[in-house]
Amino acid sequence: TVDTAVRKTQKLGMSFGSLRGVLLNTGVALSGITAILGFREILDAVRTIQRFQFTVQAASDNSQEFTKNIEFLKQASQELGINLAEVGQPFGRFILAAKQSGIEGDIANAAFAKIAASMRNLGGSAADTAGVVRAFEQSLSKGKFMAEEVRLQLGDRLPVALSALQTATGMTGKELNDAFEKGTLTTEEFFLPFVDALFEATGGSNQLRISS
Repeated sequence: TVDTAVRKTQKLGMSFGSLRGVLLNTGVALSGITAILGFREILDAVRTIQRFQFTVQAASDNSQEFTKNIEFLKQASQELGINLAEVGQPFGRFILAAKQSGIEGDIANAAFAKIAASMRNLGGSAADTAGVVRAFEQSLSKGKFMAEEVRLQLGDRLPVALSALQTATGMTGKELNDAFEKGTLTTEEFFLPFVDALFEATGGSNQLRISS
């Protein structure tokens, strides 16, 4: 599978760029690596890597920021066990939506790390983590939290989502329902408190190195 190939290339100590370079420039080296991975697996892995690299590049203002974001994602994958094949593109779209909402750089990356850590703490799958990241991306793009995202897209994967939002807003269940209906749960005001509340509710720790 693509995920298997990505994991294997990481175990071989190969960078994203070097894997592409092997495919494009080094037929002799490629023959040795295909004996380990299989040619189709390598091609699928490279296509997956390229797709999320392009997405992260679109969310980065310059090459330095792009490199920093890619290095962050690689570190997150190692510390949190994130599946790059599943989460790479959602990460790029997430940081782009965050940037458009005025949340940039280390703050956006730290929020992503806490979301991913919350899913890890609950034993969520890679697909579930990607789904949660997409739900937050959609909320950031809309500029507000809506009942559908919180109760369905988040709630189905993060059972503590609704109670964490209550903690973040200081609202009762009824007050939260009213706020959903009025559209007053803005991400500008509540996104970061919500992420922090989720992180704490799932056993978050200040020892998460990539969150700071």
